Amino acid sequence: MAGVLPVSRRPVSVSRHPDIRDAAFFVSWVSEQPEVGAVRLGTAGSSPGTRVADVRGDIVSTVHLVKVTGLNASTAYVFDVLSGSTVDDQGGQHYRATTGPTLPISQSDSIYGRVLDGGNGPARNVLVTITVRGSDGTAAAPMVSLIGPNDDGYWTSNLGNARAANGLTWFSGLTNARVELSADGGELGKASTTLELAPARAGTSVVKLDGKAPAPAAGVPTATP
Repeated sequence: MAGVLPVSRRPVSVSRHPDIRDAAFFVSWVSEQPEVGAVRLGTAGSSPGTRVADVRGDIVSTVHLVKVTGLNASTAYVFDVLSGSTVDDQGGQHYRATTGPTLPISQSDSIYGRVLDGGNGPARNVLVTITVRGSDGTAAAPMVSLIGPNDDGYWTSNLGNARAANGLTWFSGLTNARVELSADGGELGKASTTLELAPARAGTSVVKLDGKAPAPAAGVPTATP
């Protein structure tokens, strides 16, 4: 998986181990209130200065995911988290991420599933963290997916992108592996489950967030019993 203003309030649960690739990384966090999120990026040894928006644009949400692209492989970067009017620069030290090496092209291996909100409707604006764990207990580096406003509650990921925990090689423990899934919808609640590979590849998994049903949009009538 970005001038410094005083930090009066830090975002909740900034990912300290972003989903890192060779030319990109993701940064995710959940804020205490709905607000616009972004990352300010720089190379190691410099002050972060390039603003990178959320993957959905400047959307107001408690759940934030920024994909930083166009990077060099095996290079150290620093970033600050911009959440509303707050700049989280980790106490002036900045967050750090080092891209991995460029690896041979891997075979695509899609997995997907669905997340429901507390009212059994399709969840929206939910951060999904996917961790593949081999039969020997070894875990791959986490990957992230965001259920956007128009995704009908579905998340998707590619096991072909799973790297070893150190990010230097492809994850080699897919045989008989399991998928650990964690969904965070901010004020909508959380959910987690562990999947075998077959249902993950078939997309049959459905989990429900443990929060309240979202408020209906303005002008949208609620159903009556």
